[in-house]
Amino acid sequence: YPQSYHVSMVLDTIGEARPSKLVWSSVSGRDDETAGPFADEITELLKKHGGGSIKLGLDRCSHLQALALEKRGCEVKDCQGEILAVRAVKTPEEVKCLQASMAGAEAAVAAVREAIKPGVSENELFAIMYHEVIR
Repeated sequence: YPQSYHVSMVLDTIGEARPSKLVWSSVSGRDDETAGPFADEITELLKKHGGGSIKLGLDRCSHLQALALEKRGCEVKDCQGEILAVRAVKTPEEVKCLQASMAGAEAAVAAVREAIKPGVSENELFAIMYHEVIR
């Protein structure tokens, strides 16, 4: 996603990050505009780094995006089930992250609960919640 390079910058298994050309394209009804450029970029990367293979496993993809990839010679496989199965088993690091996330959420709920009084706006409560979560 645009402006989300921080998500992968600490992972030594990721050598390159690019913004997605598909962000919210399905929601905005723009798949027909974005599927081609997306497929061009992915096909180029597969040819450059795929060791001769143009097989591509995707966890989610619109029909137009899959067709655009196949039109460029890619063999597309839906692997959402496999990815979900792997994600279901948490590593010790993931458990620590989930615990830290829950601690932040619990602190935010406590701060909001404390701040709820007559006259306090919903926006003020959201501000308190977000402040606690990102603190």
